[in-house]
Amino acid sequence: AEQPGILPNTEWKRSQLKQAWYPGETISAGIGQGYMLMTPLQLAQAAMVIANKGTSFVPSLVHRVGDLTVGGVPRAPIAMAEEDWQAVVAGMVDAVHSPQGTAAFISDNITYQMAGKRELPRWLASLKMRFMMKTVLVNETAITVYSLHLPPWISRALWSR
Repeated sequence: AEQPGILPNTEWKRSQLKQAWYPGETISAGIGQGYMLMTPLQLAQAAMVIANKGTSFVPSLVHRVGDLTVGGVPRAPIAMAEEDWQAVVAGMVDAVHSPQGTAAFISDNITYQMAGKRELPRWLASLKMRFMMKTVLVNETAITVYSLHLPPWISRALWSR
């Protein structure tokens, strides 16, 4: 079963920590930092919602077992104005493809457009590790693919033991 994450707000902080919410915390939560807590699968779900403009599906490992369809169960859609969806996607594309983008280092030598958000500390990003997550719609089923590319010297250190 899915475990709940934390999408912090004023009520959450007051009930859980008995502390006031400060305006700067809204900015931190808005970029996925601060008290925000989510699993990689929840992060993939968030990317799917953005990629599909509010449409998402319950995660599943298989789509069909024999004649029984078990995957592709839709969730309630999230409504937002089209221009707002476009602004979010444009910002995520710029994060990867703009020279000032926080995830620009992952766009080295790629020949396609992708969107993303860097969630790595700057010192870790300097190691040139690449974490990519791509959500695609295949036969009306959203599929998210994760890929972690490590520099050769880290790979050798991890796998040569």
